[in-house]
Amino acid sequence: MAKQEWKWVRVKALSDNDKADIATACERFIAETPKPRLLPEIRPTKFNYPLDIFGRWRGSKYSFRESHQEAARLLARIGGLRGAAEQTIYVESLKTRYGRKPNFMKLLG
Repeated sequence: MAKQEWKWVRVKALSDNDKADIATACERFIAETPKPRLLPEIRPTKFNYPLDIFGRWRGSKYSFRESHQEAARLLARIGGLRGAAEQTIYVESLKTRYGRKPNFMKLLG
């Protein structure tokens, strides 16, 4: 195994032009790679998939996020068509199945 060596480096703050270049590259990556694979078509009967994948700056990092808001809105509309007890059971089953998706869990309440 090769010997590891630590080096201290100074990280300079990104300029607005650098941030714009990174954001453009990330948006192109999102449009070309994850969206075609993960979002090939909208399936309004399923609630276990993200409806959008996007990125944004968070401090000095560009992060990717999934949007489950439309799925939560559809669940609320369906809840108006079902009985309260049936909707509660269904939402609890979603929480059990998709508990690892924290953004979706926040929207379910």
